Amino acid sequence: KENAPIDVIEKNNFTVNAAIVLDDTRVAVEGENFTEVKWEVDDMIQLSSASGTSMTMTANAISETGDKASFAGEGTIVSAEDTYYAIYPAVAITEGVATINLAEQSGDDAAVLVAKTTATSTEGVSMLFTPANALLHVAVSGVETLAKAEFKAFDGSAIAQQFVYNFVEETTSTSGEVAAYTIANPANSFFFSLPADIDMSAGYIVSLTDAAGNVCSKAYNGKTFAKGTTTRVNIARSPTSVTLGPPMTS
Repeated sequence: KENAPIDVIEKNNFTVNAAIVLDDTRVAVEGENFTEVKWEVDDMIQLSSASGTSMTMTANAISETGDKASFAGEGTIVSAEDTYYAIYPAVAITEGVATINLAEQSGDDAAVLVAKTTATSTEGVSMLFTPANALLHVAVSGVETLAKAEFKAFDGSAIAQQFVYNFVEETTSTSGEVAAYTIANPANSFFFSLPADIDMSAGYIVSLTDAAGNVCSKAYNGKTFAKGTTTRVNIARSPTSVTLGPPMTS
């Protein structure tokens, strides 16, 4: 079927129509808040519905500003009114619930965007995407190559392994536990994907390991990472390891 054009006038709105699905998932996170998340061609989302529709959809057209995209996918859409759910990244939505492994989502492409709408259409729907998680943006200077980056609680307590979004209730929760979120071979500017409203009241640590195995760690005061926000920290890496003291501000 040919794509049915739908005028997209809201930020992060996009149209979904039947077409061929590609296999790349990427969102360029620019700036210091989610209002500057930008779509890229070949980004992928997962579309599901209350009636059982499920398909992966791919961005095939992007606006000049990057905040609007047309997504296309191949699947069956019912003609009666239905409630549609969509999520970036393109993870499975089962009975209206999506689960994201946070460690895998961190790095360059850490945004979690969700959308929900009720519509009657066999050709396409318009959806407005909003952020469902929080971001920690780490900018590093003083080192050319990083081998590893870690985010963990200052007191050593476990942090959530997975982020769960319930489309039916429009709520967030977490599941599982890990000691840290780890990113292998990060760039000098990268993002940790964090659960919405995660409570790090005991403080948190960002640890960096360079290619030679040297470790630099910095501790920060406790805070709650609110949904839809980006926290930025700058780390000037010293040539030797840093011994942790009490949490400090960035």
